[in-house]
Amino acid sequence: MKRLLPLLLAFVFAAQVSYCGGWGRVKIKLIGNFNLTQASFSNWTQGGENMLGWQSGIDGDFTLEKGASEIANKIKLNYGMSKIGDAEARKSVDEINIGSVYTYRAGLFVDPYIAINALTQFTKGYDYSQSTRVAISDFMDPVYFSESVGIGKRYGEILRSRLGFALKQTLTHKYPSYSDDPSTPKAEKSRFEAGAQFVTELSLKLTQKILLSSSLVAFSNLKATREIDVTWDTTLSAEVEKYVSVNLGVKVLYDRDLSAKRQVKQGLSIGLTYAFI
Repeated sequence: MKRLLPLLLAFVFAAQVSYCGGWGRVKIKLIGNFNLTQASFSNWTQGGENMLGWQSGIDGDFTLEKGASEIANKIKLNYGMSKIGDAEARKSVDEINIGSVYTYRAGLFVDPYIAINALTQFTKGYDYSQSTRVAISDFMDPVYFSESVGIGKRYGEILRSRLGFALKQTLTHKYPSYSDDPSTPKAEKSRFEAGAQFVTELSLKLTQKILLSSSLVAFSNLKATREIDVTWDTTLSAEVEKYVSVNLGVKVLYDRDLSAKRQVKQGLSIGLTYAFI
């Protein structure tokens, strides 16, 4: 199963190369960042623990245009760790998010599209609530795939929205809690759902050096409103100097299959940012 994501990416890339033989117009954006946080104490009477944390990531867009067709590829990779005092180093962020959207600009009010997406992580994740850490996830375990087809609307380069019929797969290996149906006696290692998906992506320059990026993904299996899966990921980036930036990120996740309550992750980082392309 761990070969599934590389094979999928290779197939998608080969299909795009074959389709866009003449390439047409190509737009590439690739931005890397590295953030480091450190604190140390020696004979500090007010208390405190040594701390070291780092986070690195790549955010890329690769768009092909040929005639009325557009293939927009996105890749988001993030990984980071932190160590406080004598405790072992722990993950602070871990994400592999890759997607591709084919849009045909038909000259109508809306444009038809086909999209695929894959989401997983790099390394094992642990639950530290017990006296001994317990592994609860790993690379491609779980892995989430989604495919959708429908109609979309673009408002310049600032806002894009799409709505369509979607399929969603959750695949696991050693950790079936992400895909299991609790109403059955057997622990299922995969879950397949069909329904509707709504996606909105915002990229707004508030000033020349401040960028607001946000994406909202909602999936409904059309059974009940409380079973709508929602992922809302927002980042506010401010460029301090040419290679120095401040990033504030908030991610809100609601998936009743995992938790009856919403999940929230927030992070503030200051570090180096470099545009490769």
